[in-house]
Amino acid sequence: MSIRGVFQLLKLNVNYCDHSGSSRYLREFMKDGLEAYVAKYPHVEVVHNLKKGQHPNMTAEYRNGRSKCVDLRNKEEEDIKFQLYYLCNEKGHKVVALKGNRTYTKTPTLQGQWRPGMWDTPPKAAAAAAA
Repeated sequence: MSIRGVFQLLKLNVNYCDHSGSSRYLREFMKDGLEAYVAKYPHVEVVHNLKKGQHPNMTAEYRNGRSKCVDLRNKEEEDIKFQLYYLCNEKGHKVVALKGNRTYTKTPTLQGQWRPGMWDTPPKAAAAAAA
């Protein structure tokens, strides 16, 4: 994702193992799909790291200095593409929890609002008229 025309993702580190079963889909993706990604996004530096005995992951480094790591253990090619798309469209900002009441509505309640005298017994005259 870009802010004012400047892409925020600078570097993508792809860590995988050449013989473990949890990296098999990532190895297949690196043969076919990663080359297409590099051609589509030439501004991103893609680095492959062979780490034997480790589960696969991707680490994205953003322009503001933050980094985000995504686990790719036993993820299929479609899931890897989704994670790649997600990291590419991130801005690298810190996730901040929202504070306060998060429910905003035009009608505050379906039951109606409380008013004074709501649960009082009806006057005798109104009860006699109803009978």
